[in-house]
Amino acid sequence: MAVSHHQLIANQNNAQKSTGPVTENGKTTSSKNAIKHGLYSDEIVIESPNYKENKDEYELLLSSLMQDFEPETLFQESLVRKIANCLWRSQRAIRAESAQIRLQLEDITPGFTMNKYINRDKGLTAEDVERVRNQSRGLKQLPNEESSLKILRYEMRLDKQLNRAYNLLLRLKKQTEKQKGEDSI
Repeated sequence: MAVSHHQLIANQNNAQKSTGPVTENGKTTSSKNAIKHGLYSDEIVIESPNYKENKDEYELLLSSLMQDFEPETLFQESLVRKIANCLWRSQRAIRAESAQIRLQLEDITPGFTMNKYINRDKGLTAEDVERVRNQSRGLKQLPNEESSLKILRYEMRLDKQLNRAYNLLLRLKKQTEKQKGEDSI
């Protein structure tokens, strides 16, 4: 679909009027506009007006892994960071899944009735209604299919990254130890 010359000029003129945010606070805020769930965020620790993760907890995880693996090279250290990032983001996926389930369960209110599913005129007892309510709760304890698939894909991707980084780190550490052994001979 071709744009006319006049429309092209008008579009260019309108684009010149839009300068975007001017203040640092405005720029920071607008840079987070696309964050919907934070699963694919470039930032490891999310700090937005709507959601803040604890940077100290991330640093504790990272320092613990650094102690466990004792990286000897910059590359080994980057692999340990990758492992920490995968573990951190996996925790985020678990929180996302829990939040989705919590959201679904909030749909079941204490005054819950199954009027659209059952007919009260059929003489259902309070126990029957409670049984149906519990069945509905059971169904709602899993995230909906769309959320489940997104979270599952994300977790599988993280697991693959984690395993690759871990296995590569172990191979490099064995190589380093082998070289140290040969150097001492």
